[in-house]
Amino acid sequence: MADKQERVPDEQHRQALLCEYPVLGESWKFLVGLRFAFIAFSVTLVSMLFGGYRAVLEHMDDAHAFGRPALFVLSLIGLVSAAIIGFIEEHTREMCAECLRRGMQIEEYFGSHAEGHFYRLWWTPAIRKIGSHRTGLRTLYGLLIFVWLCLALRSLIA
Repeated sequence: MADKQERVPDEQHRQALLCEYPVLGESWKFLVGLRFAFIAFSVTLVSMLFGGYRAVLEHMDDAHAFGRPALFVLSLIGLVSAAIIGFIEEHTREMCAECLRRGMQIEEYFGSHAEGHFYRLWWTPAIRKIGSHRTGLRTLYGLLIFVWLCLALRSLIA
C-alpha cells in the first residue's frame, strides 16, 4: 500500500508535465508571433514619426515659432517610443526563453533532452549567434534611440 501511495504523486507529476508541454509550445508560438507583430508596429510608428519630422522640416518657413518645438517633440516621442519598444521586446524575449527553458526541463525529465523540440529551438550554432534575432533587434533599437537623440539635440541647437 505504501508503494502505491508513493507512485501516485509521480504519475500525477508525469501527467501534469504531459499536459504542460503542449501549452508551453503554444505559448512560445504566441510570443514569437507577438514579437514579429510588435516589430511591424514599431516600423509603422517610426515611419510615421520620421515622416512627420520631414514634413515639419520642409515647412519650417510656414511653421514660424512652432517648427523647432515640433521637431523636438517628435524627436522626444521617437526616443521614448524606441526605448519602450526595446524594453517590451526584451521582456517578450525573456518570456519566450522561459518557455523554452521549461520545455527543455520537461524533455529532460522524459529523457529526450538532446533530441527534444525545445532543445532544438533553444540551441543556436555559435556562428549564427552574431546575427541572431536578439542581436539584430538590440542593434536596431539602439540605433533608433541614437538617431532620435541626435535629432532632438539638433532641434534644440540649430
